[in-house]
Amino acid sequence: MNLQNIISTVKEVQHKFLSFEKNTDEIIEEVKKYILSNIDILEEAHYIDKNEKISREKIEQQFMIEPIEKSDTLRNEFGKVTNLYVPLGVLGVISNSDIYVILRIMILAILTRNGLIINITENVGTNYLMITNVNKILSEYGFENLIEIYNNNAGDTLEESEDIDGIIYVGKKANAERIKISSTKPVIYSGCGNYELYIEDNLDEKLIQNGIHNKNIKIYSIIPDFGQKVRNLEEAIIRINEEGNGYSVGIITESRENAKKFYDSFCDCCPVYVSCLYQIDSSSQIR
Repeated sequence: MNLQNIISTVKEVQHKFLSFEKNTDEIIEEVKKYILSNIDILEEAHYIDKNEKISREKIEQQFMIEPIEKSDTLRNEFGKVTNLYVPLGVLGVISNSDIYVILRIMILAILTRNGLIINITENVGTNYLMITNVNKILSEYGFENLIEIYNNNAGDTLEESEDIDGIIYVGKKANAERIKISSTKPVIYSGCGNYELYIEDNLDEKLIQNGIHNKNIKIYSIIPDFGQKVRNLEEAIIRINEEGNGYSVGIITESRENAKKFYDSFCDCCPVYVSCLYQIDSSSQIR
């Protein structure tokens, strides 16, 4: 099915969903029960996709959203928001396909009575099952096809479609800027895995340990066994520019010179956080 047909189908269902007289909390609760009852199958798919276990706690956290009134702006709990009002219509989702983020977006869509067309690029098996689980419950209420999958196989992109009412993007900041330029509709955007940290000494052990165990922090280090190995500050700056998401960066160093060089390399494009003997605060000002 081409993109235009998918959009038409979702719009039709979304229009019907607007007249649903019951509270959508009932649907969301049924979705939660169904997903948790099938978590073993999701676990198997996620292990194949990512070679890691699914966190039941993180699954449950995605359902913890405060009620959103129609008069409110759409509050995207995991990122920045433009002034979008709900219900908006059909939203195109372009994401790094983190399963927890995709689930949160689907729950928000049901809560705000929006339709979704999701472009899955990674974790295909797990996300397909997750979306199938949600659609199973939606179909029981008569809203099958409120959420659809699209992989740009026909060459049409979600952000360039005139018939999409808005875009949700999760990923690199540079891509978000590109999508905001190419889309004629409002864009909600957010970072995911959005912090790059360069380590060249052990002076802040607590921060280092937190970074090592936080999957949202990508570490570059001259110290063995601390993230991805780099030879020096210059290589770290190059790697972060090439591979980073562009939302925020950090350095742990004893060198004021290196701290300032790192700060100067990124301060115009994203927040810079520095830990060093000369005390550089979280507002990015060296003193």
